[in-house]
Amino acid sequence: MATPSVPNSSFEVAEFNLKFIDSYSNQNNGTVANREGVAVTPIPVINQQLNALVATAENTINSLGYDDKGTFAAGATLTAGNQTLSDGTNYWRWSGAFPKVVTAGSGPTPTGVGAWLLVGDSQLRNDLAAVNSTVPVGGVEAGKTAKSAMYLSGTKNSPALLDQFVNYLGGRGMLSAETPSVATERFITSSTAAGATSFAVGSSTNIIAGSRVVIYHSTEDVYESYFVNSVSVSTIGLSSGLKYATVANSCKVERLWYNQSHPSKFYMRMLAQKIARLPEYDTKVAAGGRLYFSQFDSNPTDANDVAVAFGGASVAYVNELNISQGLVTVPLESMIGRSLFIAGSSDGFGAYLPTFNAYANTDAVLSVVMMARDPSINIEVQIIDTDGFVQTVLPISNERLRVMTQYNFPVKLSGRTKEANIQIVAVSGVTGPTSIIVDQIELYKADSVSSKPIIDKTKPCKIVGLGDSWIAGDTIDTPERESILTQLGLELPNATIVNAGVGGQKVWQMYDRFETDVAVHNPDYVIVNTGTNDCYSPISGVFFPNSVDQFERYYNMLIGKIMAIGAKPIIIGVPALAETDGSFTSWALNDRAKTYHRYFSKRISRVLDYSQSAASEPTVISFTPSLKIGGSTTGITYTTQKGSYTKDNRVVTFTAGITLSSKGSSTGTVTVTLPPISPINDDVTPIAMTCVNVVNALGMQAVVSIETTNELRFQIPSATGTTAATEANIANNSTFWIAGSYLTNA
Repeated sequence: MATPSVPNSSFEVAEFNLKFIDSYSNQNNGTVANREGVAVTPIPVINQQLNALVATAENTINSLGYDDKGTFAAGATLTAGNQTLSDGTNYWRWSGAFPKVVTAGSGPTPTGVGAWLLVGDSQLRNDLAAVNSTVPVGGVEAGKTAKSAMYLSGTKNSPALLDQFVNYLGGRGMLSAETPSVATERFITSSTAAGATSFAVGSSTNIIAGSRVVIYHSTEDVYESYFVNSVSVSTIGLSSGLKYATVANSCKVERLWYNQSHPSKFYMRMLAQKIARLPEYDTKVAAGGRLYFSQFDSNPTDANDVAVAFGGASVAYVNELNISQGLVTVPLESMIGRSLFIAGSSDGFGAYLPTFNAYANTDAVLSVVMMARDPSINIEVQIIDTDGFVQTVLPISNERLRVMTQYNFPVKLSGRTKEANIQIVAVSGVTGPTSIIVDQIELYKADSVSSKPIIDKTKPCKIVGLGDSWIAGDTIDTPERESILTQLGLELPNATIVNAGVGGQKVWQMYDRFETDVAVHNPDYVIVNTGTNDCYSPISGVFFPNSVDQFERYYNMLIGKIMAIGAKPIIIGVPALAETDGSFTSWALNDRAKTYHRYFSKRISRVLDYSQSAASEPTVISFTPSLKIGGSTTGITYTTQKGSYTKDNRVVTFTAGITLSSKGSSTGTVTVTLPPISPINDDVTPIAMTCVNVVNALGMQAVVSIETTNELRFQIPSATGTTAATEANIANNSTFWIAGSYLTNA
């Protein structure tokens, strides 16, 4: 057939694609031609080739130049780098100093450059699984094969995100005035219509204004979270109206937080219901790539963060807060980066955001986090092309307008649209001065937009819950400490659910035990919950940027591992945390939680950002990377100094290689320069780094340098955190190879 334009939704193309996907997934020989006539190796053939490669690597280890010296159990003395020992499963070689005396009964610890390195089957599998792998599979680099498979699978196992920070927790945790570790479940004693802003209880003890409650609407079998703005002896007032009616002595209410780090059982049941019931479009992430994104946090200097007022409005930007307008009883108005305040006093006031390129996409999701001080005004979010044609009009429900809420809308764009912008306007109901507050807004491409739940409850599946005590639960010691998975089992009766939660764990510990606790179960879905313990005990003594970088790094790698085994990650977003807990006071814990949440939201889809020219090969451009010590290049000389990069629309991918002949005389933190194209807000994702001839710097990593534009900072991980690499950690002959990618507006 002739090659139609991309994208294309004609019946002929749809029929071709169905046949192609069937052949690609099931054909066990030869190749399959795609719509452009390019031969693609089917998945069963790739698996056959992979198995053959694995067998070859294992069977010919000696012919590859390795000298088998026995086992760790027996012990040995190694004198050369090609000598190997077996631990019973894998072969290992020593990359440190020789001779290496291996005590009988010992094992391959520590690992990494300068210590034990894997060879054989496991190393091959690691190489194949690596991002941008260059190990050939059927004549195609493994990284490219995996990337192609990801595009073909569309949204089948791309991550789903349940962002609880805004909608359910309201941007902050337990107030210091709340009494922790008490049971607060009770009946609602009034029958109240949906939309009402108060309800009656027999007693309001241990529920205070400024906190949140979860109501069980028994007639709907639904749990919902609400902000409490007033409390009397027997009445609880809410900032937003009841989503469903209440029935006296049938519906129940419980305070949202049980203690400073654990929600109540009603909240856990609500999260489980959201996982099982929310439409897929309400939990999507920008796996297809962002067309527009802003948290208004560049002060604003980044072009995407600058709003322009119209209709007599004015705009201002406000930093993250823990209390708004000086009152704990007012819903939090700024919780992600900086908020855009659009102030006006008459109908038609609003602001429009910068123009973005639509790349002729037709299916997208618009996600906006916003509220208004006057919930009676009528607000629309509009997408307007550069010809002035209104592509989409999205009215914002008044129901939850008084509290910060994330709204997700599936939208349709005209295939002819090249450029457009988003505007937010108060169309009617304005009776005096008021403000619309926008915390975050993004528009991203969606290959499919479904109103069905993430998990089909009618079909059998296997789900593994991976996380901390929110997943593990502790109802034996504390009945209120219910696992999220308890209610999930009731919601999904055909699912087999495995609880792999371990109380007190952080994201890097979950990553380390993934193979033994998750992959062995061959799950269809993996629910991930983490963040609480990462706030109480960060991986580094320097929280920002070190711990934030590492949290994101391990989370991204964990998501990658889940997708690599064919499972769909379902991410429960970072939680808000308490005002005080022990030595943590004045919202210090919540400030950490907000930072994790903001950068996780900002960066989760950056390496997948949409590129219309992905099918073509971009031009490779050379650049010269430079090492700096303390910001200086004085005396630094090189044996090798080379780099290359490609710019594919807004995505820059680079490699850099440096071998020193002298490290010079400067002192301070070690950094390396990026290609001469500035990243957005210095937003860089290092993919890999290899170091040779470094000093006390096992596992050295390159991370984005928040302080310095267009540079990566070298960090050294340890069991307790990370520290910045300095001149003491490098030698006059050190070698560094780095590969990464980032987004640019250039």
